[in-house]
Amino acid sequence: MKLKWFILILGLSICLFSCQQTPDKANSSLGDDPSDTDFDSQVMNAEGYNWLDLKVGAGGFITSLEISPDGLTRIAQTDTYGLYRWSPKANKWFQLITENRLDPHDVKPSLSEGVYAVAAAPSNSRRIYMAFNNKFYVSNNRGSTWTRSSLPNTYRNPNDAWRIWGGKLSVDPSNSNVVIIGSSDQGKTYISTDGAKTFREVTGLPGGRLEPHGGPNISAIVFDPSSPIIKGRSTVVYASSYKNGVYRSTNGGDSWTRIPGGPSYLKRAEISSDGTLYGVDSKDVWRFKKSWQKLTPNDLDWSDLADIAIDPSNPQRLVLSQDSGRLFQSNNGGQSWTYLPYSISGKNDVPWIAWTDYGWLSIGQVKFDPLVKNRVFAATGTGVIYADLAPNANQINWQLESRGIEQLVGNDVISPPGGKPVVAAWDFGTFYITNPTTYRDFRAVSKRFNSTWQLDYLASNPKFMVGNTSDHRFCCAEDGLAIQAGYSEDGGQSWIRFPTIPRLPGNYEDGSSKAENPFAFGFGSIAVSSNNPNNIVWAPTANEVPYYSLDRGKTWQAVNLPGLDPKLPLGSHYALYLNRKNLASDKTRANTFYYVHSGQWDEANQINKNAGVFKSTDGARTWQRVYSGEIASFSVFNASLKSVPGYASHLFFTSGALEGNPGSNFMRSSNGGVSWQTIPDVKDVHAFGFGKAAPGGTYPSIYIAGFVKGKYGIYRSTDNGKSWRPLGAYPQGKMDQITAIDGDKDRFGRVYLAFSGSGFAFGFDPTEK
Repeated sequence: MKLKWFILILGLSICLFSCQQTPDKANSSLGDDPSDTDFDSQVMNAEGYNWLDLKVGAGGFITSLEISPDGLTRIAQTDTYGLYRWSPKANKWFQLITENRLDPHDVKPSLSEGVYAVAAAPSNSRRIYMAFNNKFYVSNNRGSTWTRSSLPNTYRNPNDAWRIWGGKLSVDPSNSNVVIIGSSDQGKTYISTDGAKTFREVTGLPGGRLEPHGGPNISAIVFDPSSPIIKGRSTVVYASSYKNGVYRSTNGGDSWTRIPGGPSYLKRAEISSDGTLYGVDSKDVWRFKKSWQKLTPNDLDWSDLADIAIDPSNPQRLVLSQDSGRLFQSNNGGQSWTYLPYSISGKNDVPWIAWTDYGWLSIGQVKFDPLVKNRVFAATGTGVIYADLAPNANQINWQLESRGIEQLVGNDVISPPGGKPVVAAWDFGTFYITNPTTYRDFRAVSKRFNSTWQLDYLASNPKFMVGNTSDHRFCCAEDGLAIQAGYSEDGGQSWIRFPTIPRLPGNYEDGSSKAENPFAFGFGSIAVSSNNPNNIVWAPTANEVPYYSLDRGKTWQAVNLPGLDPKLPLGSHYALYLNRKNLASDKTRANTFYYVHSGQWDEANQINKNAGVFKSTDGARTWQRVYSGEIASFSVFNASLKSVPGYASHLFFTSGALEGNPGSNFMRSSNGGVSWQTIPDVKDVHAFGFGKAAPGGTYPSIYIAGFVKGKYGIYRSTDNGKSWRPLGAYPQGKMDQITAIDGDKDRFGRVYLAFSGSGFAFGFDPTEK
């Protein structure tokens, strides 16, 4: 297999670097790419295991769309993991950043990256250029395989505050070998005229002015397709340098001169067939022909402008979008505008998206379809949408087209005995999985924007669950739903909000009251007693102490952890973005909870104070420290503690995923945390969980994502950690970080995964019953 891919990539490289540097001729033979056959099956058999997407659908942020002029290459760019291409043959999207598509040297675990920039060559839609993971790639088969180029490594962050600013990468419409890319951090701009074989830095185009939190630097790079072609290259190119203005090149991008007047920057820009430049900054619409003209509608709301699109069949027809989702249309080159209220339908797609409350649509880009007249596409915060928009329309009716995209940021997954899997995600809460191969009609816990951080089930009645759900926008708390944590009595299908939320004592450093902050108590870890649905413990973020309830959330009391230094943080979850699960109930022993405090390093005394394991056997009323110090190194970030179902006092612990994988041990305790033993041969476990025991066995199967004898992968142990069976390194070919794992408690061998930016998956061995 490796030899096959090596030969294929070598062939692509030879083709790429030997192409003539002349204008491309129209290719009338393009149809469905033969490589679409690679996309007919998403099942990847690894080590005898089959892996499938657990179909929740969409999520994340599709930050831009790339549609070739012939309409045959359509690309969706993401901010969390990977890149998608639409397959007309399969009628859905497919992931292009997978283990078997990249150079083997670029394949590695936890490659949790979105794509900084992507562009299809207008004159050859088979060719795609991409900036990804601090490298620059080119494909000659629409993304089926990628070859890394020689562009110097300049950091490019696909998930920064300027991720929807477009035109950071552009290809000459007359010559597919000419490509220009702007760097986000260095402010440098590079050009290649030989299909990315070599690059050189351009002159006269300065980097954008950086602010304390950074800046977008170079954006809105657009070639003028109507400009003269000299020596096989289009001559006129525009680009924006943040806060420095808009620049123009008349020699194909080799040198640049600032255009006087006009905006200090453009977020995105497009050029009509008659050579007119249209662009948007955050608040205004701009047109440039021989001079600048401002064309901003009068009835914008307070949100920023996002993009402007030009009808390829009518250079006077424009569609303007705000990042809130508000749209405007003009049929006279922007002299007047019509506001277009919108609706969304999810028929035949991912229905829960349409069910969601769209007070804010989060549009990243709008594009006209070059093949279907009047059709408009949009990249949004949940996926891709389209509408057939008449020139005289007074509203727009969006249709979802996100099937195949799995872009949710997974936080947790649980599979309770006798029930269905339930998954938790950033932005869109909780999903009850009735069928792992069917999209959901709705989600929990509400229609609004929210994130669920952790889930837990009652061992004595697994239909009872708890979950801590919060709106992490830190706004919009007027309805009292800033924190939506609560419980479910039907296995996660519906949820009831806790009657009260703990109100923290004291003030912040600025003197404001913690009790008056609706977001003060939220996020973090949550657990329910194994035998009592009324007994719940919740450890919030911001290093606040845990609280417990004995009446299902009607009242809450602060946990008292004895022996802590009060001058240091008393809680042990310092940031909401951490995938940290340091609180657990004993799944067998009644009224018993465990809490891991990772402490804080005292540099002066070279000691980690407050670190230890705390245990309560009376429903969290009282606690004792049963272990002092860190269980394993680097445990302050993404640590995870879990109790083994059916085995009282059995615990497992990992420090979780860390950049560089520093070699943290995977630990276990069989006496309620009093002592800990290292699991042999296992390091840097990113996530773990338990499933049904093997036939004839009694101890639950243990599933991990981590390193066994130095090799990364998904592994299963059926003998209490003595030996490990590899289940494959990259489920579905995704190199995305795995944030949570849980095994099916009723079906041996089935396991569920959560990814940090590409949704969820499940795996099974078809030979195991």
